[in-house]
Amino acid sequence: IEAVTGVQTCALPISHRHRRVRSSSLVPLSALICTCRNDKVVQVYDRTTSKILSSLKGHTKKVTAVLASPLLTADSLPTFLVSSSLDKSVRIWTPNGNKTVYGASGNLPTGGEVNALSLHPSHSLVASASSDGTWSIHDLGTGKPETLLTVSLPADATEGTALTAISFHPDGAILAVGSSDSLVRVFDTVTGACVATFPGHSENGGGAISDLAFSENGYTLASSALASRQVKIWDLRKLTNSHSIDLAEDSVVHALAWDESAQFLAVAGTDLRVYQNKTWEELSVREENAGELMGVKWLGGEVVVAGVDRAVRFVGVKSEE
Repeated sequence: IEAVTGVQTCALPISHRHRRVRSSSLVPLSALICTCRNDKVVQVYDRTTSKILSSLKGHTKKVTAVLASPLLTADSLPTFLVSSSLDKSVRIWTPNGNKTVYGASGNLPTGGEVNALSLHPSHSLVASASSDGTWSIHDLGTGKPETLLTVSLPADATEGTALTAISFHPDGAILAVGSSDSLVRVFDTVTGACVATFPGHSENGGGAISDLAFSENGYTLASSALASRQVKIWDLRKLTNSHSIDLAEDSVVHALAWDESAQFLAVAGTDLRVYQNKTWEELSVREENAGELMGVKWLGGEVVVAGVDRAVRFVGVKSEE
């Protein structure tokens, strides 16, 4: 593959009260998008009708992340949604057959404000990262959701360090956690032991880790940090920083996403950029957004981005042999 070229951009404005889209979750094989607003609401958006299908209220403080199950009901609805909030909770929503479409079926308290979520490849476990320096794994596969494991940062971590990003490895055996001290730590998901620590972005003035993304083949981890102009690529076999992508001095990176083939890495923040794995050639730059991009996902041949301009955009891409 020699190039990836943008061929189509579709901007879908969210409610004028939405203010900004902090996080979005796409539903495979469905036209639905789940977003969390910069307030207390989770919304389910139908791309085919350009309408909000459901607005879910229950959190008492700002919602920070939302995930949608890739498994669908007979009505093509995700079997569950998961949201996190600064109200120190992880909330589970399931289809209820009512006008609201979804209802709260579980509310799991956490020790601190929850900043990030990640869905386990089994689709039955969710990990959360909190400001009190702990991460947890929650089981959604039972009749009543429950927290299975809560782990604190190692004893050598600076007091007051918050967790700001989290991501399961594709095999589910490990997960990566990013923190406010610019470090990336890798933990065993069964024992909770810290098995590796990467210096993150502390060497180039970076702040809190803003996002983490494992490649689908499991060999590589990408990380970004606020106030850092680099995206770092970590070789998980050698436990080394194999490459750093340098962005413009004034660039901000909020979100990262690998495509399913692990050939392309999408970087979203000030704008959207797509890079070729291994060569790290910049293949595409999209600057249609009117504000910073807060989330990015791949959906087949499209990259989907959500941002502070209250829009979710579908950027079409094509490969040229």
